[in-house]
Amino acid sequence: MSLVNWAISHLQSLPGGDIKLLCDTVVQSVRELNGYDRVMVYKFHEDEHGKVVAESKIPDVDPYLGLHYPSTDIPQASRAPHGCHAQYMANMGSVASLALDVIINGNDEDGGGGRNLMRLWGLVVGHHTSARCVPFPLRYACEFLMQAFGLQLNMELQLASQLSEKHVLRTQTLLCDMLLRDSPTGIVTQSPSIMDLVRCDGAALYYQGKYYPLGVTPIGEQIRILCKGDAVCGMAVAYVTPKDFLFWFRSHTGKEIKWGGAKHHTDHKGDGIKMHPRSSFKAFLEVVKSRSLPWENAKMDAIHSLQLILRDSFRSAAASNSKAIVQVQAGDLKLQGMDELSSVARERVRLIEIAIAPIFAVDVEGHINGWNAKSC
Repeated sequence: MSLVNWAISHLQSLPGGDIKLLCDTVVQSVRELNGYDRVMVYKFHEDEHGKVVAESKIPDVDPYLGLHYPSTDIPQASRAPHGCHAQYMANMGSVASLALDVIINGNDEDGGGGRNLMRLWGLVVGHHTSARCVPFPLRYACEFLMQAFGLQLNMELQLASQLSEKHVLRTQTLLCDMLLRDSPTGIVTQSPSIMDLVRCDGAALYYQGKYYPLGVTPIGEQIRILCKGDAVCGMAVAYVTPKDFLFWFRSHTGKEIKWGGAKHHTDHKGDGIKMHPRSSFKAFLEVVKSRSLPWENAKMDAIHSLQLILRDSFRSAAASNSKAIVQVQAGDLKLQGMDELSSVARERVRLIEIAIAPIFAVDVEGHINGWNAKSC
């Protein structure tokens, strides 16, 4: 247990804000504990496929770092000790294997809604090219290390979420400032732009009958027929007014994801076909080439917030343009600016309510006079 205690202390002493370093450290620690030829961290995605995000191995085996594996491989092959798993491991050149669950706290986006909900984030998997038995005390020590790793990982994920929220708030504030000072087209022609709000390959503003593209986007005519193009296969749309829209575009995941295996077909029995990940890369790529990365709930919330801010801004602009103004009074300008700022303030209140960290409001005397849901 002394080695485990040292490994846990090492994990806890790592600098914050670096999930990759945390994963790299845990695979190295697990390999030092059990002596496996290869130890990897699999991270599960929403569709249950997994990616190797960290790896520690001997020099003689091929690297799997960065490879994606379909959901048909990982859940049953990594956690079910049956004949299919043994054959799968043999085709990968492994005789012994070890799978350890990585459990973290769930959140509202996972569909549970409870703070104590636990979920499977991924697996720590070991492969060995010869027979290897892991004694129960060592297995128990590895599971104890996984508990510590899960706790540390959970804190890092929460920190990353908070940093992402801060980035969204900062970007929205700058975009709102552009709307108050300049034309709405500034959110696609200046920096930061709406592309900085959401990870994407391109974005566009369709405003008063004109199309303002940014990055990789379909052509104008394709926008009018709901984007039937080859360069773009994922799209998020913010309906601002009946004639004004915001678009975000994402390209094929096939350009970004390197698959390490195809779906396992049970009818391939005894035909000598190897199930090594690289042997079926092209076949599986055809399945995913017309799909984009999923649009995360947090990013859709950011899009929705900007949509509401723009809607109020465009409505105010349309109301002012519909009047025959000969002389603009200073008071009218202040009132219009206050309406727009009120819209921004409402959005700030909503974002504070959905924040994952407790937030308190105080008056000028330092007394608490408000708080969000996380403070309860």
